[in-house]
Amino acid sequence: AESKTKVMMRRQIKHTTTLSYFVGSHCHPSASSVRFFSTTPSGNKNNLYDKESRVLISGGGIAGLTLALALQQKGISSQVVESSSPSEDYGLYLGVNGMKALKSIGGNVYDRVVQEGLSMPFFGITNERGVAFGRADIKQIGSEFGGVTPITITKSSLVKILQKECLKSTTPSKTTTSSTQNNNNTINDTKKLGAISISRVALITAEKINEDPNSALKCRFNGGRAAGVYELVVGADGSSSKVRDVFFKGKEYQVSPQPCGFHLMHAIIDRPFLCDDNIVTEMWGDAKRLISIPLPNNKLFVWGAYHGVMPVHMLRSGPKSPSEFSKHYDKYGGQAPHIFYSMEQSKTQPFLLAPYHTAVNKIVNGRVALVGDAAHTLSPNLHQGACLALEDAVSLASCISDDRFTTIEQALEEYNKRRMARVPKIQRKAWDINLTGHVSG
Repeated sequence: AESKTKVMMRRQIKHTTTLSYFVGSHCHPSASSVRFFSTTPSGNKNNLYDKESRVLISGGGIAGLTLALALQQKGISSQVVESSSPSEDYGLYLGVNGMKALKSIGGNVYDRVVQEGLSMPFFGITNERGVAFGRADIKQIGSEFGGVTPITITKSSLVKILQKECLKSTTPSKTTTSSTQNNNNTINDTKKLGAISISRVALITAEKINEDPNSALKCRFNGGRAAGVYELVVGADGSSSKVRDVFFKGKEYQVSPQPCGFHLMHAIIDRPFLCDDNIVTEMWGDAKRLISIPLPNNKLFVWGAYHGVMPVHMLRSGPKSPSEFSKHYDKYGGQAPHIFYSMEQSKTQPFLLAPYHTAVNKIVNGRVALVGDAAHTLSPNLHQGACLALEDAVSLASCISDDRFTTIEQALEEYNKRRMARVPKIQRKAWDINLTGHVSG
């Protein structure tokens, strides 16, 4: 008879390979129903459609650049500021919801991600010996729920695609015209595109210009750049968000980081011959997990979640060699030995981090909003970090340009309502898988 632990694992695996894991809980309803505006909304939102940019996005990563592109399609210009250097690269699994969000922002982003990424039609889970528990046909699910296919790609490649698309637009009055067929009548839809500027500066301070709680914000930057007044400031500056630290203090916002309870070692290596290039594989067992994500150009992103005490030198500077990664998986069979052999042969230096879960009770405050990791982090067990960042960007742009809301504050409250109804559910699911995926026995 199976142990209680393994019965629990099988039940969880059965759940996680259903539509609720890959599609049902992740397909954002607004991602496929984004509307474009050829007229300027009334009320305070008028200012957002001025020639001069009135939206400041602090952070030029996935969430910030996607938001700039989504706003551009609404005729809203934005300024993106980013001063940090790129961190270590890693692989991304963009599921159905992430790909739907990319498709909704228009331009060439979606097509370029499909071209430069690797189509990933399958997802499988095995035990530590490589015996399969379950396998899901994600390509079929994606075609049924949005007509998209999950893609794997490196973070650096996705950011470069977004940057290139952003830099195409420097003129706020640029327009595009598309034609659609409806009951044998051709409808021309003209959309005014906003401009996007990207600057290598950092946001230093942001303060209200008057005593109104919903006042516009005067922002100052480093590098000698002149201060500016903005109708909307968006924190897309990652898990250590300065915007969040300044504007989201106190019990009302309840910013509560919580360690996920494990250390995560990751590396990009040459893909071993025995590792298929069309399936993301998760190996569970021995109180650990080992995940392999095929990438373009015969690469493999591998990360392992390890519960246990780490040597002090690893906590300070990460593993000194691949063997310090692989020794924690000496009981793993299947493709694991081939992965670690490839890591040793290529002398790849693994990276170490301690992921944590951050819940924010509210992600808007006056004229300030948060997106991506600035708004929420979660255990990486659902591969949803980048996907939720993409969703945030599309949702915020959709709310801002929705003519049902005459003020920026109304639009931001709707954005907060949508995301707080959705993100905590995914965080809880990720946390549940975190607990299940590290059982032993």
